[in-house]
Amino acid sequence: MFSTIIKVTCIIFLYDIEYINSGCCCCNSNQKSSSSQTNKGSKGNKGNNSSNPPIDKTKIVIDENKTNIITFTCHLDSDKWVTCDSLNIVENSKDTAKTFINENFLCDTLLVFKLDNESFKNILNNKTKFVYNDFQDIGDIPFIIAVVELCNGNYYLFCALNTIDDNGKVQLFKKMKELKKIKILKNGEIENFHSMFLECTNLEYLDACELKTKKVKSVGSMFNSCTALKYLDISNFNIGEAGGSGTMFVSCNSLEEVRTKDEKIIQIIIVRKMKEVSNGLYRK
Repeated sequence: MFSTIIKVTCIIFLYDIEYINSGCCCCNSNQKSSSSQTNKGSKGNKGNNSSNPPIDKTKIVIDENKTNIITFTCHLDSDKWVTCDSLNIVENSKDTAKTFINENFLCDTLLVFKLDNESFKNILNNKTKFVYNDFQDIGDIPFIIAVVELCNGNYYLFCALNTIDDNGKVQLFKKMKELKKIKILKNGEIENFHSMFLECTNLEYLDACELKTKKVKSVGSMFNSCTALKYLDISNFNIGEAGGSGTMFVSCNSLEEVRTKDEKIIQIIIVRKMKEVSNGLYRK
């Protein structure tokens, strides 16, 4: 039903401009007739599209070299936030997300693409290239694009526009019990990582290498009670003066491998009896 064998030299447009406006990948902010839509493409924009997009009007990217490429395009001056130009949409975000997103996250801000096993592994192993068009002006929007594996064996790509609560804390992953693996692909400005992955008790693998930490002010309890977490890549973290680092790894008793070069984090994991085996790689 779904294929992500993605290729680059020929883009087959199988749908018209009306479909693009109806919601390819816009975090459900794409109803043209909605009078409630203001400040399009800005922080906190929420939509109300609850119908499944037509499967026969998706766009497929074909590449003769068999290189996997996923292209995201940002639309700041449109009634859609972002389109994904190289994936078939097989499930609607609002209906799908409700089955596995924690109760704190507002599903209207999330679009979900279902992936097959091969596509997920290619993304996880960096065999897929991501192209982001016109994203340079949305750094102040707290968006997150990530791929996840759930405990039930399903794989998804998340495009979430508004990921934070009124206190500035990320709500997308918090207490999401169904998570098994996560790879962060891109994010906008998020200043508070406090409890970001709190009580993701079945999470085993987290690649947060691409998670921007330049303006982060708090990392307290970020991985608190991730009791199954074994692999953690935070190799590009630079938490600087951020508070709460002492509680980042509370109850993370299964950690076997951490990739980091941040001095604050290194001191914490050394206390947890992890040793450096190569540059930036620590193991128990």
